[in-house]
Amino acid sequence: MVIKDYPLETGPAGTIIGTLAALRFYQFWFRPAFEGHLKGGDMAIGFRSAIPYLIYLAISFVLSFFFVPDVNFRLISLQLLFTAIAAGFIEETIFRGGMLTTLLRKMDSPKKNIPAALISAAVFGIIHMANVLSGADVLKTVLQSANAFSSGLADALIYMTTGNIWLNIAVHTLHDIIAFSFDTVAENGLMLRTVTWDSWMDFALAAMLGVYSIVMLCRGDVQKHIMDVWAKKWNADKQ
Repeated sequence: MVIKDYPLETGPAGTIIGTLAALRFYQFWFRPAFEGHLKGGDMAIGFRSAIPYLIYLAISFVLSFFFVPDVNFRLISLQLLFTAIAAGFIEETIFRGGMLTTLLRKMDSPKKNIPAALISAAVFGIIHMANVLSGADVLKTVLQSANAFSSGLADALIYMTTGNIWLNIAVHTLHDIIAFSFDTVAENGLMLRTVTWDSWMDFALAAMLGVYSIVMLCRGDVQKHIMDVWAKKWNADKQ
């Protein structure tokens, strides 16, 4: 995600305020049926759902740090830190807070959670193809988009089992901070390198994360839990 420079005095404060206001407006628009994105939900199960995502990030970091000789670790700059925070708030607000929440509004069947996750993740992945317009390598961007689709499925699993967007924002921001900690990313968040063996390695790891997320969403107990969470988030009696 390419974002303009932020003033060092305030950072992405305006972005954060704007996205939180958008989430509040969404809740206001659908009042009293929708409980809101920022409260309620089951954070304990959400944290458990996030563990595979965190393991993926840890493995990706370790492999890049120790086994990719032409990639250098660096202390993340304030600009990149601001970009990571802004991306976490903006993208989670749009794709989970807006799109996925709306798709879950009429959750009258447990089987509908899989199409909802797939649609939101697919759009999330496709949007990353826009980096080509900023000069990124085409094949690298295709792999980045595929990885975004897989991580979007993991994000959907976290949000659907939690019903609270704060954990999604935190994990998304951490993901970008780790990615920006290597010199393969420019100060504006644009991927610099072409495809190398570690690109395919990360693609494989992300694919496994995506498959795991789909498998979890297919489990009967998870589907029942999601139904319970979203029956409370979207109060059918008040719609």
